Amino acid sequence: MLLKSMWLIVNTESNNAFSKSNYLRVYTFVQIVLDYFTVVISVFLGYGLYHVLLNAFNIGAGVQPIGIYQTLAFSAGVLFLVIFERFGLYSRKVGILNVDEMKRILQSLLIGSLILVSFTFLIRPIETSEPIPFFINNGAPLDIQGPLLYSRLILFYSLVILFILINIQRHFLNRILLKLHVSGPGLNRVLIYGAGKVGLQLQRRLFENPRIGLKPIGFIDDDLEKVGRTFQAIRDRAETAIPVLGTGLSLSDLVESWQINEIIIAIPTASTARIYEIINSCIKTGVRFSFVPNLFDMFIQQVHFDEIEGIPLLRMKGIRKSYIYLAVKRVFDVCFACLLLLLTLPLTLSIALLIKVDSAGPVFFSQQRVGKDGRLFNMLKFRSMHISASQYQRSPENHYDPRITRVGRWLRRFNLDEIPQFINVIRGEMSVVGPRPEMPFVVDTYTPMQRRRLSLRPGITGIWQISSDRTGEIHENLDYDFYYTENQSFLLDIVVIAKTIALGIKGKGV
Repeated sequence: MLLKSMWLIVNTESNNAFSKSNYLRVYTFVQIVLDYFTVVISVFLGYGLYHVLLNAFNIGAGVQPIGIYQTLAFSAGVLFLVIFERFGLYSRKVGILNVDEMKRILQSLLIGSLILVSFTFLIRPIETSEPIPFFINNGAPLDIQGPLLYSRLILFYSLVILFILINIQRHFLNRILLKLHVSGPGLNRVLIYGAGKVGLQLQRRLFENPRIGLKPIGFIDDDLEKVGRTFQAIRDRAETAIPVLGTGLSLSDLVESWQINEIIIAIPTASTARIYEIINSCIKTGVRFSFVPNLFDMFIQQVHFDEIEGIPLLRMKGIRKSYIYLAVKRVFDVCFACLLLLLTLPLTLSIALLIKVDSAGPVFFSQQRVGKDGRLFNMLKFRSMHISASQYQRSPENHYDPRITRVGRWLRRFNLDEIPQFINVIRGEMSVVGPRPEMPFVVDTYTPMQRRRLSLRPGITGIWQISSDRTGEIHENLDYDFYYTENQSFLLDIVVIAKTIALGIKGKGV
């Protein structure tokens, strides 16, 4: 996890441990209750959907009695709570943008599905000697006699609905938690020492993951020019903006006046002597403190913590290589790309016509990018900007950039300009999910550590593309790519694709 490796915790007592503990208990209790009822409701919705499709299209093995599915719903609720707990869905573990949580939800549902399907195969049929009333067809009762079995279709519908509802429910709970994070009863109030790149990154992570229980109040920075400035962590969410309250000289006063519980020292490039000075100030003040290790800028996601007889070590992680996963990923990429290009063929022809009518220039835009192992290739897109725009200028930050054409504004809003890149996928130059391909002159500035992201095929979408930082430069947010490099899996790819589709539907271009 990014947050697990972002700072080393120094064991000191928190001034607000009891209230934070209560906050976490309440959050966990609410999450468990919501998860349970989401499972139960999903089974009943699956049951209802089955009979709607049965009546409309005669899909199914016949009318099913409600009684046995009531028992199944309440039992499945308990089963999934146990599975969710085993997969860490009630812990404070988080990943970038909660994609890891969504992946663990998918894993839990797969395991739960296998258990439920096995149960329905092994359970003895329910023998009925008397008719079972079931109200359907405008309230007319239907009598069912004989042996009964659970419908696999109802189970399938229920699990699909559960995956959708559980993610929606947790998304809205996280939004509510973010709102509560502002007033924050029971939260540890945090000052971030350092309003530089790492400090701003830490601010964003803490606001993205309010369940951690750490509420950023403001920054401390020794640069006087930054004092008084305000930094917003998440675009379009003003509540995530916090100010630089002062310098290290006022640390003690700031802790007292703002009722701070913890200080996180986020200046990994500072000298060891300076870090010691700040730590000593924290100790004198009696406030809990943490710090980002001084190798963070270099390694980001590429280290893990180890120890030898109590001596802490940072070890370099190797790049994960599963040849089975790579083979499955490649087959999926080709099949997905071919299917999408086939389904969007009428749309593609319409877009091409609109581009030609709207502005002068070619339909396609081709730009040289760096692919796997540093190989160059021409990345294709529908042209969304006027031909007078420089090919290697900074990408537009919003849809109102004057370089963007009228049709291009619409294409970029719904990610439709990316469709031709599926041709790159079929050629083997790109993948559906992966690090975003960079331009050659940017890659030329990479350090040997940063070049590790070139070990994978670049992707049409990825974790950076679904983040709030997607309007910035790719090379300024490489931690997303390193996270994917370390945690890549087929389930993670599915999660990223699902989130990309969701953003596209909302009109928030990826």
